[in-house]
Amino acid sequence: MVSAHTSKQNIVDSDFGYSWGGNRMSSAQDPHYIEFATRLRAARKARRLSQKEFGELVNQRQSFISKVETCERRLDIIEACAWCIALGIRLDDVLPPSLKKALDDAAGQQR
Repeated sequence: MVSAHTSKQNIVDSDFGYSWGGNRMSSAQDPHYIEFATRLRAARKARRLSQKEFGELVNQRQSFISKVETCERRLDIIEACAWCIALGIRLDDVLPPSLKKALDDAAGQQR
């Protein structure tokens, strides 16, 4: 019998090239994270907000905004949601299409 924990450890998505449950990339240099950060930056710029102005909206310094946008610093899920709320967008608006598809596929498998 395979435990749920074991099966999660062995899930590998060939589209991403790493395991979701085991040795996945955790760096801000992950290509999916880079695309996510790029999309957040584009959303900020589309609203004509400087990094300083946006930082004031999310209660962060301009240097923090810069570090996130240049992938020197990762946002956690709660921070990402706060950024999206401040930008007036949905989180899935800034997710890379490949991640959106993987989430949709995974949700469909659970039904």
